[in-house]
Amino acid sequence: MVSFQKFKIIIGEIFLFLKGREKLSAFLLYIGAISFIYAPVVYLGKSLQPPLFYKNIVTEEGVYGYQGRKPVNSLNVDLTTGVYGDWTINKLIGNMYKKGQMPLWNPYQAAGAPLVTWAAARAFFPYQILENIAPTWTWDFFLLGRLLVAGFFTFLFLIVLRVSWFSAFLGGLLFMFSGSFTVFMQNEQMINAVMMIPVLLWTLERLFSQPNSRNIVLSAFIFALLLLAGTQAVILYILLLAAAYFAFRVITSKAAKKIKIKYFLL
Repeated sequence: MVSFQKFKIIIGEIFLFLKGREKLSAFLLYIGAISFIYAPVVYLGKSLQPPLFYKNIVTEEGVYGYQGRKPVNSLNVDLTTGVYGDWTINKLIGNMYKKGQMPLWNPYQAAGAPLVTWAAARAFFPYQILENIAPTWTWDFFLLGRLLVAGFFTFLFLIVLRVSWFSAFLGGLLFMFSGSFTVFMQNEQMINAVMMIPVLLWTLERLFSQPNSRNIVLSAFIFALLLLAGTQAVILYILLLAAAYFAFRVITSKAAKKIKIKYFLL
């Protein structure tokens, strides 16, 4: 009984602390949702890393002499990019950073290939750098962290648009668990860029509503991050989306309406 009363007191104190802290509440709830849905990864030591989905990555029978459970790829998705491309490149770039080297050249591909000009390598994207230099057992949490970033910034973007807290939270929840993230999670060169969509829209909305020097610098920084995020084709689509959204906001703004009315009267 005493322990139950203490539990009630702790829960009450948590609710009092979170009351009026809408952003923190949403952030913690997103963490809770990810931890619940991906509980085998977060709590039970399972993994989402792509090489484990391909049992034939070493030999036709899997790892030589291994008699234990072999994972079966039940997803009807091409994971070869994550297995043979992203994961190995991440490891290579991470080793370079840890040795104090700049990831400029990949000596293991044919006669060598440049990393600095290969956007899909994501060699200078800050989030990817942190993942690459971290121990490989933590990479699962970086995969799940992209969901958190996408969901939370979707929430922030909708809050800036004066959407209710519940609707904004639900919007972030739906986006972070959409097919792009849950199915193509291991395709990091794509998901890095997709993760930046709500961040970019949030930045543009802030810039439009408050066009000050701080938001201009923030917008330039986010655009630079997007260009470093991953595959160029996805980034191009995102830039077109951002341009269309900004044009829409300009056309539908009060200032633009005043200009139209003034022009019509003249």
